[in-house]
Amino acid sequence: NFTADNTPDSILFSPDGRFLGFSLGIAWKRTAGDVTTGTSHTLIARSAGEIPLAFSPDSQIIALYVGREVEFWVVATGKLMQSLEVDYEVRAMQFYRMANALALGC
Repeated sequence: NFTADNTPDSILFSPDGRFLGFSLGIAWKRTAGDVTTGTSHTLIARSAGEIPLAFSPDSQIIALYVGREVEFWVVATGKLMQSLEVDYEVRAMQFYRMANALALGC
C-alpha cells in the first residue's frame, strides 16, 4: 500500500504483467514485486528522486539509472547483475524488443 509519504516516483509493469517495478525516491528504494505471489525484492539505490526504470522484453531484468550508472538487476532474485557508467543524465530508457539493446534518453 502507498501513502502520501511513500508515493512512487516511477512505476512500471513488466512485459509479461507478472512484475511491478517502482521507485520511492524519498526512501532511496527501488522495488520489483511479483504481483502473482506477492513477493518482492528491494533494490537499494544511491540517489533519491525519480529514476527511469525499464524491464527487459522477457521480464527477467530490470534496468535502473542511478547516479551516472545504469544498473541491471535480476528480477527473480533481486541481485545486481551489472552496472555501466554513463557520461550524461538519463531521463528515459527502453529495451528494444528484438535485440539485447537498451535505448537511453537524456
